[in-house]
Amino acid sequence: MHMQSLKHFTFEGNDMQFPPHDVMMQDMDVVFKFLRGLENAPHADVCELRSFGLKAFPQFWSYKESAWYPTIPCLNLKGNALREVPREISLMSSLTELLLDDNRIEKLSSGMCHLTMLTSIQVVNNKLGALPSQMTVLTNLQYLGLSTNKFAVFPQVVCGITSLNSLLLDDNGLPEVPDEIEQLQQIKVLSLASNQLERLPDCVEELTNLTELRVNRNKMRKIPTCIMNMDWLATLKIAENEFEAITEEMATKSTAAMLRYRDTLEKARISNTLNISTMALRGVPPEIVDLGS
Repeated sequence: MHMQSLKHFTFEGNDMQFPPHDVMMQDMDVVFKFLRGLENAPHADVCELRSFGLKAFPQFWSYKESAWYPTIPCLNLKGNALREVPREISLMSSLTELLLDDNRIEKLSSGMCHLTMLTSIQVVNNKLGALPSQMTVLTNLQYLGLSTNKFAVFPQVVCGITSLNSLLLDDNGLPEVPDEIEQLQQIKVLSLASNQLERLPDCVEELTNLTELRVNRNKMRKIPTCIMNMDWLATLKIAENEFEAITEEMATKSTAAMLRYRDTLEKARISNTLNISTMALRGVPPEIVDLGS
């Protein structure tokens, strides 16, 4: 740790298991950075091992240099090349925050479900296609980031994690949202942008603690009725869908402008009076020809 002038150090021919091989094959600066990350962890309350090119999960429980592993609250392994989270992670029993974004993770071990103190899990930009069914035991979990993965269907197990207040499932190609989403009564942020959603279940309006809803860049042809009833939403993102009742030009505008335009058309059907003077349109909307029907 004090060999600052060292320029060349050859490890070949040894059977060293620490530091991990993925780290040992890199420059000495990287090796020292890895060691400092372990050394500083108990003082900083975080094990900072971001972007080390790790292909295998560090075996903290096997290193004498990381004897602190049962007490550390935060583990940051973003930006590596990990493919799985091993069952031994259950030994890191004090974890409250697990950061695994930008890896290649295809599987989360059920051992992770023993980490009942977890409040935040981030696994954005990986290759997950399913979640352990035991995740419902994580009764302290508040934040779950699963955007940009490989979920072919909505991971229904998350609907049983009723402590969640933020759920991010953007960019997964999801075709629908199950009615069980209604179970997330503590949810405040629900992000489902860039999927294949054609509708939202009516029960979404039962999520009365929801303040931010993102369903932009989907396949919706109509603005969901449930959204129109959720006047408590502070942030609503719904643009870049395929709305039939909204001109292509309006669909590029803000969500507030889109909803105001929709309301204007609905009122015109009843009053026979249409005022779109403040819409900043460049041409006559094609929807106007349908107002008589």
